[in-house]
Amino acid sequence: MGADAQLPMTGGSEYITESQLPSHSHPYYGPYFSQTNRLTGGPTFMTYMGRQLNASDAITNGVPDQATEVIGSGQAYYPKYIQTYMWTKVLYYDSIIYSASGDAMGTFAEVLGSLYPVGAQIYRTSAISAHPSDATKVQPFPTEAPLQQWQLVDNGSNTVPLEYLTQLGDSTSFCGRGTMLPSSAKQDLTYNYATIEGTEVTNFTPVVGTTKVLYKVVIAFDHQASDPLANFKLEVKEGSDPWTEITKSTDSSFRMVLGPFEMSAVLNLGDTTTDLSAGRTSTVRPTIGFRIRGREYQSNSTYSAAVNVVDYHFTGDASITHVETPVPPHVDIISMGPQTSALTYERTA
Repeated sequence: MGADAQLPMTGGSEYITESQLPSHSHPYYGPYFSQTNRLTGGPTFMTYMGRQLNASDAITNGVPDQATEVIGSGQAYYPKYIQTYMWTKVLYYDSIIYSASGDAMGTFAEVLGSLYPVGAQIYRTSAISAHPSDATKVQPFPTEAPLQQWQLVDNGSNTVPLEYLTQLGDSTSFCGRGTMLPSSAKQDLTYNYATIEGTEVTNFTPVVGTTKVLYKVVIAFDHQASDPLANFKLEVKEGSDPWTEITKSTDSSFRMVLGPFEMSAVLNLGDTTTDLSAGRTSTVRPTIGFRIRGREYQSNSTYSAAVNVVDYHFTGDASITHVETPVPPHVDIISMGPQTSALTYERTA
């Protein structure tokens, strides 16, 4: 609203100047007196509140009944300035905090110590100033709790699970988020590679913020001959592109008479380059698919094998042991990304 050298601003005070007030007319009363025009030595005239009275002014018993004058630009208002004052209460570490009923709750530092004990974490969008006595620490409450020490534990780049989806491979839908090729029975391997039923998930789009996708499956393996030997490879696709083997995820099994085995791979999203064989794509949020393909070393021989089945299922006494039970794969897809874009600090002292 302006400045006034005679009325400096204090705290949050403000004032209204004359120029901001409207023009107005107002009645007024008061004493009058006579004076001589000292400049000309002329006749004596009567004045009232600094204004010369005219013959038209009504005077009763020597006192003007009422004098009215048009005053412009807001002058003659009183008070001249309207001020407001606002303060912010500053609490120091030794300030005592009181409850609504007037009971002392402790100093501000003690209250903050209860709210943020050692091990507590806080989040900030910008870095906190270093502690004056230890440059490796920070001081988030320099006035209120100067003795507290905190340290940075996460700069916002730590990768954590954002979504964890898990399901048996016996459905056409994967957790309502993708399409699945289901498994319902034992699958005999052949000399040619074939998709392991229950492992293929397509049309899957990770949640927003995902930077890595972990695909993991557990497959039941069974012998069909004395020396079962099989080879498995993990493949990935983006959109409608062809399937590509992630070469570092190839697996094989030999003479594992029965039992489950696990295969997994990590696909990095938003990478600087696209190389699906190495598990990298430059697409930030692609629609992707995963699957496992397998084959046996030689069909109809001592190397024959099968998957998605468990042998030696004990259903009765010792005379009834060799019973094959279909077991679909167990599929996990875990989307991972930064926990938060904020900085995480933890109190150490």
